[in-house]
Amino acid sequence: MSRFVAFNIAIFFSAVVGGTLPLLISWSDRVLHLFLALTTGIFLGAVFLHLIPELAHQDPGITSWLLVLGGLLIVYALETLIFPTRYASTEESHKLVGYATLAGLSVHSYADGQALAAGFLLPSLGMPIFLSIVTHKVAETFSLCTVFELAEMSRRKTIVLLGVFSLITPLGAASGYVFFAGSGGPLHFVIPTAIATGTFLYVALCDLMPEVFHRPHDNAAKLLLLLVGAAFMLALRAIE
Repeated sequence: MSRFVAFNIAIFFSAVVGGTLPLLISWSDRVLHLFLALTTGIFLGAVFLHLIPELAHQDPGITSWLLVLGGLLIVYALETLIFPTRYASTEESHKLVGYATLAGLSVHSYADGQALAAGFLLPSLGMPIFLSIVTHKVAETFSLCTVFELAEMSRRKTIVLLGVFSLITPLGAASGYVFFAGSGGPLHFVIPTAIATGTFLYVALCDLMPEVFHRPHDNAAKLLLLLVGAAFMLALRAIE
């Protein structure tokens, strides 16, 4: 139990650190988009090099893929109904993308916490799941606060939203630990992980990628940074 608490404390602080980085210096719009390209590559690497292979290993059937699709559609429905960006101005669009990203990553983060709780009850999965979450958590909050900066959101509001968001995974883990205690099994890991995978995939492809490339500047550099982010996740997988 003490290790489980330590994992969640580490996840909370990694989220705070990642979200604080874009706030420390007054970055230009151009540089923020380059950083966003790097973290988007990390997102995609986490999905295709960590989450999907683990799901395929734990559940080779169709159940996990249906849940991935379900997670993706949940975030799509949320964003379509609440945060439509098609007809927004550039500044308003940045704000809507920020809130949409916050919604999608919140669903993802809660599911992450549930997966951590279920995995902690399976000795072979606890540490790998924790390492996966803590490494991409920095990229999550960095991307989130970068979009907030692009939207020129007030510093105070950004910090409040960062603090609330940083608590979501530990809250998901705590509730999952209570729910799964005494009944841990592979399926309990598969369900939240598959939903988290679908939400992560949607946020990366439908929120962050369009934001990264919506202006025709530095596209070659952005593509390179996207590949660097994915390569970083590949390197992490190689040493796990």
